Amino acid sequence: MRELNVNEVMVVSGGGLDPNEGAGLILALGAIGGPATFAFALPIAAALYYIS
Repeated sequence: MRELNVNEVMVVSGGGLDPNEGAGLILALGAIGGPATFAFALPIAAALYYIS
């Protein structure tokens, strides 16, 4: 078995999320969970938007 080169690793590892995409996903999941879950998700997403 041979080692994967850099390009092959990039293809199979999938894409990474940037902080904005992660914040959007956290907000979406928080909204699905209800008001209490959204209340916890909002400051986390705001922090991710702030650092990006």
